[in-house]
Amino acid sequence: MFKGILLIELISEELPINKLKYININFKKYIKYNLIKYNFLFSKIKVFVTIRRISCLVYNLSYNQYFKNKYKIIKGPKIKISKINIFNNNKLINWCKNINLSIKDIKYIKKSNLKCFFFKKKNKVSNIKKLILIILKNVFFNLLKNNKTIICEENKYFFFRPINNIIIMFNNKILDIEIFNIKSNNILFGHKFINNNKNIILNNANDYIKNLFKFCKVIIDYKYRKIRILNIIKNISIKKKLLFFLKNKYLKKIISMIEWPVGILCNFDKNFLFLPKDLITFIIEKYYGIILFNKKNILTNNFIIILDMKSNNYNVIIKGYENVINSELNEAKNFFIKDRKFCLISYLSKLKNIIFYKKIGTFLDKVTRILFLSKKFLYYLNYLNININFLNHVILLVKCDLATNLCKYYSNLKGIIGMHYSLLDGESSNISLIIKEHYNVDNNNIYSSIIFLVDKIDTLVSIFILYNFIYLEKKNDPYGLRKLSFLIIDKILNSNFYINIYNIISFSIFLFKKKKINKKKILIILNFINIRFMNYLNKLKISKNVIYSLLKKKKIYDFLDIKNRIDIILKYKNKEIFIKFINLYKRVNNLLKKYCNFNIKKFDINFLIKEKEITLYKYILYLYKKNKFLYINHNYDKLIKYFFISVKKINNFLNFVKIDVKNKNVKSNRIFLLKNINFLFNKFSNFKYYY
Repeated sequence: MFKGILLIELISEELPINKLKYININFKKYIKYNLIKYNFLFSKIKVFVTIRRISCLVYNLSYNQYFKNKYKIIKGPKIKISKINIFNNNKLINWCKNINLSIKDIKYIKKSNLKCFFFKKKNKVSNIKKLILIILKNVFFNLLKNNKTIICEENKYFFFRPINNIIIMFNNKILDIEIFNIKSNNILFGHKFINNNKNIILNNANDYIKNLFKFCKVIIDYKYRKIRILNIIKNISIKKKLLFFLKNKYLKKIISMIEWPVGILCNFDKNFLFLPKDLITFIIEKYYGIILFNKKNILTNNFIIILDMKSNNYNVIIKGYENVINSELNEAKNFFIKDRKFCLISYLSKLKNIIFYKKIGTFLDKVTRILFLSKKFLYYLNYLNININFLNHVILLVKCDLATNLCKYYSNLKGIIGMHYSLLDGESSNISLIIKEHYNVDNNNIYSSIIFLVDKIDTLVSIFILYNFIYLEKKNDPYGLRKLSFLIIDKILNSNFYINIYNIISFSIFLFKKKKINKKKILIILNFINIRFMNYLNKLKISKNVIYSLLKKKKIYDFLDIKNRIDIILKYKNKEIFIKFINLYKRVNNLLKKYCNFNIKKFDINFLIKEKEITLYKYILYLYKKNKFLYINHNYDKLIKYFFISVKKINNFLNFVKIDVKNKNVKSNRIFLLKNINFLFNKFSNFKYYY
């Protein structure tokens, strides 16, 4: 079988950085899927994405399609043998017309009272040249589904950026096709700035990576670009005897933006070093600079810029970057000096000038709501170790930085500016950390977690009130309420908060003093969050029967409580004792269905005749007593173990004690026992979903 390397390359104008990851993952996924779909053999696929090009190499690809069987069986209708004139059957005639065959060509197999008709169609073998256009159209169509990368007009495809060139080659052959109104060729476009767009002829797909590096000054492989960039940064920092710190997300952006990295060292004015470290780093990172520290981990006035170009005169570029950074730092300095004329708490009154949402109120109103809601939150949580006076003091400070000049100009630094200003005011490091962390879902501080949750719940309720509780459609979520709900759920679960969300939402609505709001409108918000909770559990790959056993037809109020029950079920789900328990549960339910019309009288101990029903009665009483304590402490592991212990006792009762007896009082007692068993089990979960 003839095999080779397939090369696909699209060169376009600069692609948005936020779409590069999506293109990289899905381009490979859809190429692989379509090659398998059309029966092509290959060993591996490599996809390379830079800011200007998307390319793919498929190794050891079979030029022709490969079929295991020469014939493909097309199944037809099933017709009863007893019927006369089978070949006049309408089903059969219509099927033959659809596959363009005469009735004489088809065959059948006898299966019991049926004739199963089929047709053996010979597989026509096509090559990659004939099918590559179909494969690529499928790939780009799939990319379009989830992300608007392709525009389609009148069966013509247009990329969302202008395309300059397309290469589609198999080994040394150009696959002559047209896509995006451009014909494929074997011309390599060089680096936009370094190579001055000198075009290189590619003779073989195997030489693609090597020729790009050697002649075109393009490092196409992401890993090699990363290694080169890190080496450049290390070499510059070692020469200066300095240290560098790079966030992974920030490094990925730099790697994606650049095809041929070159590093330069720049400096900003030392007089700006008195400004908060986070402010300086934010400004430098805004221009994709890398900050440097000395050995004592103190910020220096040096920073590295990674360029995507070579120059004979780097001094001009360095001066350009330094002027831009210095001018922005100078502007930040002026804002900082203006802000520090007052302490942070004095900005609280200025929050009344900043609107939170129209018709909802200002940020000062929001702070007052957070104060009251946090007290209610603590009341429901029964947290005794929380210092309420300390929490109230922090809540008054958390939003103050929104009124500062620096935060108005650099809105991304909200919380961070408040942290630095509170430290300068002499507040404790714990308070300043809470001010910073209350915006982040990943915080571990109990005070930060409470303020975060209360803040997000207030925002969610505010938007629902603003839009008069109209449920948002799937496509319409301008305020990101779905993401907000996920954050609330995630925070409740990770902070181990056993909280009744219904109570919190209803009190949050009460704080708006809207008289017309009733229980139905509270349930609209609750249902909205509950749907997100279902999706949250689906993302954790929890099976549907486990989710539905706890959530379907039940009101979801305590997310952590439900999650703990799910964890316990998952722990025992595949164990033998659980299967025995489910069989018992099924047996009890079937018996209750049988006697569903029987009128149960009041339970009377005097009609407990046999020992096994007396022992079962005592055990049920024992379970009821234990239940209260175990449910309050959420000790579901112990609870389900008590259920497992009861399996033998209930089976003994069912095996040796007759329920359908003549004495109606005895019968009533025994059905009553079964109903109580069923009630105890159903209180924990609806186990019907496991059989």
